[in-house]
Amino acid sequence: MIFSKSSNHFWDSCVLIRYLTQNPPELLGDMAKILDEAKVGKRKIWISTILFAEFRPNLLSTNTRINSISDLVTEMEGVLIPVAPNMDITLRAGRMRRHSFYKPDGERQHNEKKRVLSVPDAIQLATCLFVKEALGINDIEFHTFDDGRGSNYEEKAVSLLRLADYAKHIDACADIEAVRNLIRIRPQLDNSSFI
Repeated sequence: MIFSKSSNHFWDSCVLIRYLTQNPPELLGDMAKILDEAKVGKRKIWISTILFAEFRPNLLSTNTRINSISDLVTEMEGVLIPVAPNMDITLRAGRMRRHSFYKPDGERQHNEKKRVLSVPDAIQLATCLFVKEALGINDIEFHTFDDGRGSNYEEKAVSLLRLADYAKHIDACADIEAVRNLIRIRPQLDNSSFI
């Protein structure tokens, strides 16, 4: 289990969606603590503005205080730092998507198919790398729950948590190497230590 060691985070859309839908319940406390500490300036959380396109309002349950995307924007104003995809981000996302991802031969299951990096996932990763490189936030962590269990219209999506395992065969690609070097973890805190 890998715990967050930084006060700088980039939240994949699925993290905020899971926080709002209160799932998984075992990590709600950690996500709430990260948000609470961001509210008082102890942490920073960046998001891609594509989150608002990925978020479906019907995901909100009636037992949350957030009832709409507008409520979410108001609630999180000043807490989440939005980054809109620019030309550099989208070009990088496209370069990352040109690759096929699969496990090395010895680890691959019989008939296991290649995986793809979906458009939203590529934009999320490229946006986090933009924050890291262009804004100089070298210790940023990419928080996600994405373990590649979903499919999209193309094929099965690659796990963002285990992307390095699926990209071992990709050489001479600075974008993929940058993602390999990016800390990608679940939003989980070591509650025995404090920032």
